[in-house]
Amino acid sequence: MASFYLRDALLQARATANSDEDRGPAYSAFLIVMTVAVVIAIAIRFWSRALAAPEGPFTSRYWWDDWLALAAVPFTLVSFGLCFTMLHLGLGRHFTEMDPENMLPFFTVLFAVYFTYDTALVLLKASALFFFARIFLSRQYTTWFSWCLYVTHFLNISWFVGIVFSSAFICKPIAKSWNPTLEGTCGSTPGLWLGSAIPSVAIDLIILLLPLPMIWSLKMSTARKSGITAIFVLGYCVIIVSLGRLVTIIQNQKELEADITWGGIPVLYWLCSELTITLVSICLPATVHLGRRAARNYFSPLATKITSIFTSRSGTMGGGGGTSSQSHHKNATGASAGSNIRMRTGISSARKAGFETMSDDKSIVSMESRRHILLDRRPGVYEAHVSNGYDHDPDVVFPPADQNRILVKNDVSVARS
Repeated sequence: MASFYLRDALLQARATANSDEDRGPAYSAFLIVMTVAVVIAIAIRFWSRALAAPEGPFTSRYWWDDWLALAAVPFTLVSFGLCFTMLHLGLGRHFTEMDPENMLPFFTVLFAVYFTYDTALVLLKASALFFFARIFLSRQYTTWFSWCLYVTHFLNISWFVGIVFSSAFICKPIAKSWNPTLEGTCGSTPGLWLGSAIPSVAIDLIILLLPLPMIWSLKMSTARKSGITAIFVLGYCVIIVSLGRLVTIIQNQKELEADITWGGIPVLYWLCSELTITLVSICLPATVHLGRRAARNYFSPLATKITSIFTSRSGTMGGGGGTSSQSHHKNATGASAGSNIRMRTGISSARKAGFETMSDDKSIVSMESRRHILLDRRPGVYEAHVSNGYDHDPDVVFPPADQNRILVKNDVSVARS
């Protein structure tokens, strides 16, 4: 009987409602961004781990912190998918505008979100704790720190078990949690969300403070300790999101009770942000190896090449003079068996490479290697000793050089001067 009364009330309210307010489209776009961020973060984490060699006492590149982070991803994506489903069922609009046929599916999906969200969050917190064990295990892993890790793990698991049971048995009978038309009683939904948020914030605060004593016990300068501390604090900034979720729940308690499809949107923003930012935070330290590799193989050579281009251009513009002209004349006539060429290039150690020099009537300018191997991260002034090759192999025949070109067909030994 209660089912008919509620259905009739919704139909009557929907008939009299005249509101175009809809928070759904903005929240849908937000969910897409969060989903992409989660996938990219976990992919980069495992890519970086694959490039790194095992460290310390570990025999594998991957450890519990990696596998727990990976295990949290499916639950996170399922939570986002369920939120998308609720949008199609009326989330983002006022409850009085919901199609009565969507009411039962909506509350069923909302009930499922409680469990997928809490499971993802407990796995992410556990991953952060195992990461601390990973980085401090190879150093002075003191007894007090190990016990702190055990206690925090216990608090994390206890919070998870408590919130799962609270979510499952908030209504009597249990089916009333997803079917409000049944007769029975239910606890407060805002109270349930507060009961989840407050312990979560406390555990996040413990995780944030836990590594700080270990950092300050390291033998390094105070400035460096302060820098590492700032990195840890900024890296685990998810506590700000946890506090935001808590404050939003407190501010919207009445709206959550009376109009959950409309008032629940601000809380769900924080909920999805918490999962994404937690995952990104615990994945950032694992991407150090990939960042170093990218800097070494791509960014540093690119910066050096750009510097070399500007340097060679400035050298070309100011490279005229009698000395260059004399050097050009000697090489063109073959009167000298060797030449010293001052050039700005990038070789970090003595190497050999084939290259050619181009000249005009007044100067000699060393060009970049045709094979692009004269590159280095430390630009400097080098001296190239060019041998014409006649002393080593008299059978070598070189094509005749014209007046405006010097062709060097042999090896060049380049060393820092």
